[in-house]
Amino acid sequence: MWPFNKRTENFDAKADIVAPLLMDCCKEAAPTFLKTLVGEDKADAQSEHLVPLTIELLIFALHLTDRITFGRLGGDSRSSFMDALLPRVQGMLYPHFHGNFQEQYNLRNSFYGGFRKFYPEKNENLENTLFWEFSKATGTIYSKSNPAAIMLMVGDSMNFMSTINELLTKANVI
Repeated sequence: MWPFNKRTENFDAKADIVAPLLMDCCKEAAPTFLKTLVGEDKADAQSEHLVPLTIELLIFALHLTDRITFGRLGGDSRSSFMDALLPRVQGMLYPHFHGNFQEQYNLRNSFYGGFRKFYPEKNENLENTLFWEFSKATGTIYSKSNPAAIMLMVGDSMNFMSTINELLTKANVI
Protein backbone atom coordinates (compact mmCIF):
# COMPACT_ATOMS: atom_id res chain seq x y z
CA MET A 1 0.00 0.00 0.00
CA TRP A 2 1.26 3.44 -0.95
CA PRO A 3 1.67 5.40 2.33
CA PHE A 4 2.02 8.95 1.01
CA ASN A 5 -1.51 9.66 -0.16
CA LYS A 6 -3.16 8.74 3.10
CA ARG A 7 -4.73 11.71 4.87
CA THR A 8 -4.01 11.82 8.54
CA GLU A 9 -6.55 14.33 9.76
CA ASN A 10 -7.28 14.99 13.38
CA PHE A 11 -11.05 15.29 13.02
CA ASP A 12 -11.58 15.24 16.78
CA ALA A 13 -9.58 18.45 17.16
CA LYS A 14 -11.34 20.01 14.19
CA ALA A 15 -14.74 19.04 15.59
CA ASP A 16 -13.77 20.70 18.89
CA ILE A 17 -13.23 23.92 16.94
CA VAL A 18 -16.22 23.68 14.60
CA ALA A 19 -18.93 22.67 17.10
CA PRO A 20 -18.99 25.96 19.06
CA LEU A 21 -18.61 27.96 15.84
CA LEU A 22 -21.66 26.21 14.34
CA MET A 23 -23.64 26.86 17.50
CA ASP A 24 -22.71 30.54 17.49
CA CYS A 25 -23.48 30.82 13.78
CA CYS A 26 -26.97 29.42 14.32
CA LYS A 27 -27.65 31.58 17.36
CA GLU A 28 -26.61 34.68 15.41
CA ALA A 29 -28.61 33.72 12.30
CA ALA A 30 -31.85 32.77 14.06
CA PRO A 31 -33.08 36.35 14.67
CA THR A 32 -32.50 37.22 11.01
CA PHE A 33 -34.37 34.12 9.85
CA LEU A 34 -37.20 34.88 12.29
CA LYS A 35 -37.50 38.43 10.92
CA THR A 36 -37.64 37.02 7.41
CA LEU A 37 -40.37 34.58 8.39
CA VAL A 38 -42.66 36.73 10.51
CA GLY A 39 -41.68 40.25 9.49
CA GLU A 40 -39.34 42.68 11.13
CA ASP A 41 -42.15 44.38 13.03
CA LYS A 42 -43.43 41.11 14.56
CA ALA A 43 -40.15 39.35 15.37
CA ASP A 44 -39.78 40.74 18.91
CA ALA A 45 -43.32 39.67 19.79
CA GLN A 46 -42.57 36.13 18.62
CA SER A 47 -39.21 35.68 20.34
CA GLU A 48 -40.43 32.37 21.83
CA HIS A 49 -39.70 30.92 18.39
CA LEU A 50 -35.97 31.73 18.58
CA VAL A 51 -34.92 28.59 20.44
CA PRO A 52 -36.81 26.08 18.26
CA LEU A 53 -35.72 27.97 15.14
CA THR A 54 -32.11 27.91 16.32
CA ILE A 55 -32.33 24.13 16.77
CA GLU A 56 -33.83 23.82 13.28
CA LEU A 57 -31.00 25.95 11.87
CA LEU A 58 -28.45 23.84 13.74
CA ILE A 59 -29.84 20.69 12.17
CA PHE A 60 -29.79 22.35 8.75
CA ALA A 61 -26.24 23.60 9.39
CA LEU A 62 -25.16 20.05 10.23
CA HIS A 63 -26.75 18.80 7.02
CA LEU A 64 -24.96 21.49 5.03
CA THR A 65 -21.71 20.61 6.81
CA ASP A 66 -22.27 16.98 5.90
CA ARG A 67 -22.79 17.83 2.22
CA ILE A 68 -19.91 20.28 2.03
CA THR A 69 -17.44 17.92 3.68
CA PHE A 70 -18.60 15.02 1.51
CA GLY A 71 -18.02 17.09 -1.61
CA ARG A 72 -14.61 18.34 -0.52
CA LEU A 73 -13.20 15.45 1.52
CA GLY A 74 -14.89 12.35 0.15
CA GLY A 75 -16.99 9.78 1.93
CA ASP A 76 -14.57 8.33 4.47
CA SER A 77 -13.18 11.63 5.75
CA ARG A 78 -16.63 13.19 5.79
CA SER A 79 -17.89 10.27 7.85
CA SER A 80 -15.00 10.56 10.31
CA PHE A 81 -15.51 14.28 10.71
CA MET A 82 -19.28 14.06 11.15
CA ASP A 83 -18.87 11.19 13.64
CA ALA A 84 -16.64 13.49 15.68
CA LEU A 85 -18.78 16.62 15.24
CA LEU A 86 -22.28 15.35 16.05
CA PRO A 87 -21.64 14.28 19.67
CA ARG A 88 -19.81 17.53 20.36
CA VAL A 89 -22.71 19.60 19.07
CA GLN A 90 -25.22 17.51 20.97
CA GLY A 91 -23.12 17.87 24.14
CA MET A 92 -23.36 21.65 23.85
CA LEU A 93 -27.17 21.63 23.88
CA TYR A 94 -29.21 22.12 27.01
CA PRO A 95 -30.04 18.73 28.55
CA HIS A 96 -33.73 18.85 27.62
CA PHE A 97 -32.75 18.98 23.92
CA HIS A 98 -30.45 15.92 24.12
CA GLY A 99 -33.20 13.35 24.08
CA ASN A 100 -34.68 13.95 20.67
CA PHE A 101 -31.92 15.90 18.93
CA GLN A 102 -30.36 12.82 17.32
CA GLU A 103 -33.77 11.64 16.17
CA GLN A 104 -34.64 15.06 14.74
CA TYR A 105 -31.27 15.27 13.02
CA ASN A 106 -31.68 11.83 11.46
CA LEU A 107 -35.20 12.62 10.22
CA ARG A 108 -34.23 15.99 8.76
CA ASN A 109 -30.99 14.68 7.29
CA SER A 110 -32.92 11.95 5.47
CA PHE A 111 -35.48 14.50 4.27
CA TYR A 112 -32.88 17.04 3.09
CA GLY A 113 -30.79 14.28 1.54
CA GLY A 114 -33.62 13.61 -0.88
CA PHE A 115 -32.96 16.91 -2.64
CA ARG A 116 -29.92 16.52 -4.84
CA LYS A 117 -29.81 20.12 -6.03
CA PHE A 118 -29.18 23.04 -3.74
CA TYR A 119 -30.94 25.44 -6.09
CA PRO A 120 -32.41 25.22 -9.59
CA GLU A 121 -30.62 25.55 -12.89
CA LYS A 122 -31.47 28.51 -15.08
CA ASN A 123 -35.21 28.67 -15.85
CA GLU A 124 -36.01 25.71 -13.60
CA ASN A 125 -38.59 25.65 -10.82
CA LEU A 126 -37.39 25.98 -7.21
CA GLU A 127 -39.44 22.95 -6.22
CA ASN A 128 -37.45 19.90 -5.07
CA THR A 129 -34.31 21.88 -4.36
CA LEU A 130 -32.71 21.88 -0.91
CA PHE A 131 -33.04 25.59 -0.20
CA TRP A 132 -36.66 25.71 -1.39
CA GLU A 133 -37.73 22.70 0.65
CA PHE A 134 -35.96 23.95 3.80
CA SER A 135 -37.55 27.37 3.32
CA LYS A 136 -40.98 25.88 2.65
CA ALA A 137 -40.78 23.66 5.76
CA THR A 138 -39.72 26.49 8.07
CA GLY A 139 -42.18 28.86 6.38
CA THR A 140 -44.99 26.42 7.02
CA ILE A 141 -44.18 26.32 10.71
CA TYR A 142 -43.30 29.95 11.40
CA SER A 143 -45.00 32.10 8.75
CA LYS A 144 -48.22 30.21 7.96
CA SER A 145 -46.77 29.37 4.52
CA ASN A 146 -46.40 33.01 3.50
CA PRO A 147 -45.04 32.75 -0.08
CA ALA A 148 -43.07 36.01 0.19
CA ALA A 149 -41.39 34.86 3.40
CA ILE A 150 -40.56 31.48 1.85
CA MET A 151 -38.97 33.16 -1.18
CA LEU A 152 -36.89 35.41 1.06
CA MET A 153 -35.86 32.37 3.11
CA VAL A 154 -34.35 30.80 -0.01
CA GLY A 155 -31.90 33.70 -0.23
CA ASP A 156 -31.19 33.59 3.50
CA SER A 157 -30.56 29.84 3.23
CA MET A 158 -28.07 30.33 0.40
CA ASN A 159 -26.22 32.94 2.45
CA PHE A 160 -26.29 30.59 5.43
CA MET A 161 -24.58 27.87 3.38
CA SER A 162 -21.88 30.36 2.35
CA THR A 163 -21.32 31.15 6.02
CA ILE A 164 -21.02 27.43 6.87
CA ASN A 165 -18.60 26.91 3.99
CA GLU A 166 -16.48 29.85 5.17
CA LEU A 167 -16.54 28.53 8.73
CA LEU A 168 -15.30 25.11 7.58
CA THR A 169 -12.61 26.71 5.44
CA LYS A 170 -11.31 28.91 8.25
CA ALA A 171 -11.28 25.95 10.63
CA ASN A 172 -9.15 24.05 8.07
CA VAL A 173 -11.68 21.27 7.74
CA ILE A 174 -11.98 21.72 3.98
